[in-house]
Amino acid sequence: MPHTAVRPDPANYGRRAVPALRDCNLMRSDMLHPCRLLVFMTLVLASLLASSPAFAARNTPEDEKSLTIRNESAEELLSIRFTVGNQANYARLDLLPGGEDQLLNPGGTADLRMDMGLYLWDFSKVNLAGIQSLTLCGEHHPCLLVRGLDGKTSHINGTEKSLLPAEDARPVCALSKFRPGMLMKDACALLDKDPLRDDGGAVLTSLGFADMVWAARLTPYTPGDDNVEAFPVKAGGEVLEHVELRQKLSDQRLDALLASLYNMGYRPWQAELPGLDMNFTEMPVADQKRQMEILHMALGMLMNAPRGDACIMMAPGDMLPDLISDTPRKDVQLFTITVRRPTATLIVDMTAYSASF
Repeated sequence: MPHTAVRPDPANYGRRAVPALRDCNLMRSDMLHPCRLLVFMTLVLASLLASSPAFAARNTPEDEKSLTIRNESAEELLSIRFTVGNQANYARLDLLPGGEDQLLNPGGTADLRMDMGLYLWDFSKVNLAGIQSLTLCGEHHPCLLVRGLDGKTSHINGTEKSLLPAEDARPVCALSKFRPGMLMKDACALLDKDPLRDDGGAVLTSLGFADMVWAARLTPYTPGDDNVEAFPVKAGGEVLEHVELRQKLSDQRLDALLASLYNMGYRPWQAELPGLDMNFTEMPVADQKRQMEILHMALGMLMNAPRGDACIMMAPGDMLPDLISDTPRKDVQLFTITVRRPTATLIVDMTAYSASF
């Protein structure tokens, strides 16, 4: 049955709930938030579907209302936006290579934007009437295979905008200037004027961290009246929820990232790799150097494998006892590293673990 997703309910943001890697889904790129629940997103709430010209139900057979989205590219398809006339609709997908999902077909002639994590792909004037599926092809990119209900397939070339900084680019700002929970207006004041935003509202920029320049997303959040006391902002104002960094995966970048976090006093807390879950606070080997060697050994095996993902949560070493007992003395910044082998992507997610709730 085709579906649309809704915006995340952020009621748990800022709560002190001990994060657990085993609760995360390795198929997601924005996972492992210790402070919020993640769900699929669109800009359209269910109550608005009936009045939306793009997603309104039509008197057509059920198969004509559904649209299958397939990702056969080598990249991750984070989201898709359909623009039909003045109406834009957005759906969060998070499809790794080989993944597929179903949406309601908005019909008409649409401009499509595909958010591929490190790239934005645009396809102009795609006729969706009588279309059964859209497939991002793997032969070259950006390209789209459009298959109709009659079985005929057409091939459409698109345009690509890279979100990756150039090799010699300087970052707009350093990651150290940002902290989850800060006012969004203060965060944006550190960036270029009128920065680019993705379809979910996150600010797109480049940030420096671990002696590298990263493609960055700063995701805003608007606290409600029920949890505004946890934030230095009145209800209705925006705060920075989390920061995501992306780069192409390589042994050198992964080693430099881990070394930088170690130098900042961070230590591995939990890790999940194919067939292997680790909680470093429960290991009989308490020596930090030995624990880091174990992590590097496991990551080395993954990097030599043809596929597989890994998640590593890093926390300040001196705060681990308080985090384990859920009694942090102060707000803590946690870093979650995602090593995504299918798309050769390295992702860093910086979130807050609040002591004020």
